[in-house]
Amino acid sequence: MKTFGKDVWDKKMREQGELGVIAGVRAKKEQVDRDAIKILSFFDREVRPYIKGNKAIDIGVGPASRFLIGLSRRGIIVDGIDISPLVLDAAKTKAQLAGINSSKFFNIDITKEIPKGKYDFVFCFGTFGHFPGYTALDVMRSFNKILNKQGICMIHFWKPRKLDLREIISIAIYDFLRWAKLKFFKKTYLVSSTFYSKDDVEDMSSRAGFNIIKLENSPNYILAVLSKK
Repeated sequence: MKTFGKDVWDKKMREQGELGVIAGVRAKKEQVDRDAIKILSFFDREVRPYIKGNKAIDIGVGPASRFLIGLSRRGIIVDGIDISPLVLDAAKTKAQLAGINSSKFFNIDITKEIPKGKYDFVFCFGTFGHFPGYTALDVMRSFNKILNKQGICMIHFWKPRKLDLREIISIAIYDFLRWAKLKFFKKTYLVSSTFYSKDDVEDMSSRAGFNIIKLENSPNYILAVLSKK
């Protein structure tokens, strides 16, 4: 079963909508909103002081344009890319409704091509884990290529963690229901999910031509703030 590509994300957008694309069918909008506030606060505190210019790109902008809008309101000109035309259309609409008119939007599969032009800041939250693992290093190298000489990159990596019994049971039930959907209704929403340890992030960053400014090691993810070597 294919777990990555335009068709997968178009399907999720059609059948699950904005919230399903951002965080899956079990997600709550309140938690998604809290997560965005937390990440933007981290940006203000740990990343903004290092950015020399004001041109940025959001990799995997998502249908809500939540980070594109948040960064734009901080005086940054932010372009957005996404692999899904349906997601991108929703992203454009949300940005326009928020009064953001300086952004450009590109329908790009970053595992195959890169945007034209250079940026002072590359932002990637909630998307890197959906790139198939075999493409991860090439994608990071693409981020490096589109950065200006003093550019900064911020990437969110999912990391493996130990689960408690309640989480194990919840995941088992979810996986069973997903299997039943596939077997009896011939549809499911399985997408690529790749996890990285701190050592993985450090090694990939070095191989991709980055110096590490900061690694924020949270229970479920790592936030890497990187500069070009």
